[in-house]
Amino acid sequence: MKQQFKRGKQLAKSAFLLICLYQFTRFIFYLFNSGSFVETTMADIPSLLLGGLRFDLAAIAYTNTLFWVLMALPFSFVAKSFYQTFCKWLFILTNTLCLSMNLIDVAYFPFLGHRTNAGFFIEFQHEMRLFLGIHHFIFSFWYVPLLIGIVAFILMKSYQKWLQFPLSQEELAVFSFPQLTLFLLILVLWLGGGRGSYMPATRPLAVINAGDYISKPNQINLVLNTPATIIFTYGNIKIPAIHYFSRKESEKYFNPKQAYPKNGAEIRKKNVVIIVVESFSKEFIGGLNPQIADFESYTPFIDSLIPHCFYSTHSFANGQRSIEALPSVVASLPSHNEAYAITPYGANNRINSIASVLKKYNYSTSFFHGAVNGSMGFSAFMNIANFDQYFGMNECNEKERTLWGIDDKHFLSFWAKELSKQPKPFCSLAFTLSSHHPFIIPEEEKGNFKKGPKEIHELIGFVDYSLREFFRQAQKTDWYENTIFVITADHTYAKITRPEYGNTRGAMEVPILFFTPDKSLVGKTTTLHQQCDIFPTLLDYLNVQDSIIAFGKSVLSDTSERYVVNWHTGAYQTFYQNYMLCFDGQKKLTLIDFHKDIFFQNNLLGTLPEVEDKMLNYTKAYMEQYNNRVRENNLTLTTYPRKAFELH
Repeated sequence: MKQQFKRGKQLAKSAFLLICLYQFTRFIFYLFNSGSFVETTMADIPSLLLGGLRFDLAAIAYTNTLFWVLMALPFSFVAKSFYQTFCKWLFILTNTLCLSMNLIDVAYFPFLGHRTNAGFFIEFQHEMRLFLGIHHFIFSFWYVPLLIGIVAFILMKSYQKWLQFPLSQEELAVFSFPQLTLFLLILVLWLGGGRGSYMPATRPLAVINAGDYISKPNQINLVLNTPATIIFTYGNIKIPAIHYFSRKESEKYFNPKQAYPKNGAEIRKKNVVIIVVESFSKEFIGGLNPQIADFESYTPFIDSLIPHCFYSTHSFANGQRSIEALPSVVASLPSHNEAYAITPYGANNRINSIASVLKKYNYSTSFFHGAVNGSMGFSAFMNIANFDQYFGMNECNEKERTLWGIDDKHFLSFWAKELSKQPKPFCSLAFTLSSHHPFIIPEEEKGNFKKGPKEIHELIGFVDYSLREFFRQAQKTDWYENTIFVITADHTYAKITRPEYGNTRGAMEVPILFFTPDKSLVGKTTTLHQQCDIFPTLLDYLNVQDSIIAFGKSVLSDTSERYVVNWHTGAYQTFYQNYMLCFDGQKKLTLIDFHKDIFFQNNLLGTLPEVEDKMLNYTKAYMEQYNNRVRENNLTLTTYPRKAFELH
C-alpha cells in the first residue's frame, strides 16, 4: 500500500510540475507578444488562466499517457533500475519537446498570427528549407533556445529531486487491489484531462472551446497551448457544413453569383499583371497614411505611384498566411479558420479564377515565384486555378540569394524579361519573397535603405526599390502601356510598430493598388475593399462577359452595401460602413466603430441592434455559402459533380 501511495504522489507531482511549466511558457508567450494583446486587461486574467489550465491538462494528459501508464503498471519490473531510468528520460524528453513547441511559437506567432496547428505541417511538408534555416532562427531568436534549455534543466532537476525515489520490487511483486486501483485511477484521470470533461453530455475538448474563456478574439491564443492545438487539429483540417438559413434566405443576405459586364461595354483586351508582395503591410506605406502626422514611410517609390493609382482607403487581406492569399486574389476564395488550399477540397474542387475566365478570350497565363519549385504548394494550386505556366527558381537561372530563393530585385527583373516573351494579351502573377524572415539584403545593396525599429523595415525599402526597378524595366517594353497592374500583399507583417495598427483591424490592412499607365483607372475611394474583390474588379474593368462564383465584389460598380469578411485569431471580422463585428460562429464578441475608436476601447454590442443584426446575418450567410459550396464542389456556375447546393 505504501508503494502505491508513493507512486500516486509521484504522478501527482509530475502533473503539478507540468501545469506550472505550461503556465510559465504561456506567460513567456504573452510577454514577448504583448503588442498583440494590448486590449487584454487584468479583469481578463482569471478566465484566461482557467481556460489555459483546461487546455494544459488536455495536452499533459495526451502527451504523458505512456509515462503514466508505464509508471502505474501493477508489476514488479516497474521497480527495476533500467525501467525507472527509461521512464525518467521518457518524461524529460517528451515534455521538453512539448514545452519547446510553446516556446518556438513565442517567435513564430507574429508570423503565423495564431498558434501552430496541424495545418502548418501540411503547408510546409515539403519545405526542407525550414531546417536549412535553423541557424537563422537560432541567431534571430536566441532567447528561444535559451528558454528551452532552462525548461529542460528544470525538468531534469525536478525529476531527480521530487519525482525519483526507490521502489520495493518485493512489494510490487504481489498483485494487489491498491495496484489495480492506481492503474484505473490513472486511466480515469487521463480520460477527464484529455477529454476536457467528465460530463457525458459534453463534446470532447476542441480548439473552438477556447472561445468560452475570452472577451477579445485574439485572446484565444493565450488560452491555447501549441501541443494541444496540434493534437486537436491533426486529421481535422476540414470545413464543416453550416445551416443558419434556408438557401433562399442565405442568398438574400449574401449571394456569390455574379455576372459581368454590367454595363455591356466592349471588352478591353489589356494585359493583367498582379504583384503579391510578401508581408507588405499598409503600415509601411506613407502614401496610404496621410492622416497620420509625421508618418515614417519606407516606400518612396510606392508613395510616388499611389497618386496615379485607383485604391481604397480601407483595404484588407482575407487571411494571415501566404497560402491563404492566392485563392483570395486569383479566385475570390476566402480562408475561414483554415487555408482553402490545404483542406481536402482544395485539390478536388472546380473553381473559377482570373485565369480560367481570361483564357476564354485567348489570354496566356503564367505564375512566377522566386522560391524553390513547388514551394508552399503554390504550383499545385495555380495549376488548379488554370494558369498555363509556372516559373520557379529552377526556371529563373539565378543563384539563390536568400534562404527561400531569389531576392526581389533579380526575381522581378527576370519576370519583366519573361513577360516580353509571353503571347499577348497575357495575365501574369508574381509572388515575391525578400520580405520574409530571415531578412536578407543582397551584399551589393546593404546600407542603401532606411532602417527602422524592426528588421523588416530595411527590407521593405529594398522591396520598394526592386518594384521601382521592375517598373523602369517594364516602361521600355511594348506591352507596358496596354496593361493594368495590381499591387497587393499576401498578408501583413505581424510585428506591428504603429499604435494605430495595433488592433485586429490593422493586423489585416494591406495595400490593394490598381495602376494603369494610360490613366484609365485613377482615384481614391472610401469603399471597403478586400483581396477577394480583385478578381471581380478586374473582370469589371476589362468588361469581360462571364458569370462567376465570387466571395468579393467589384469595387468599381458594386459600391453600395459593401462588406468585408476575414478571419483573424479564432473569429470572423465583418466590416460594414464604420463598424467591425467579431463573431466566433456561435456568439457575437465585439462591435467596434473603427473610424472613431482606433484603439478598440469601446465595445458597442447591444447599442446598435439594427446594425448588429444586419452584419450578423451577412456574416452567417457568407460563412454558410462558402462552407457549403466548398463541401459540395459548387464553386462555379457550370459544373456540379456532387449533389446540388441545398440548405435545410
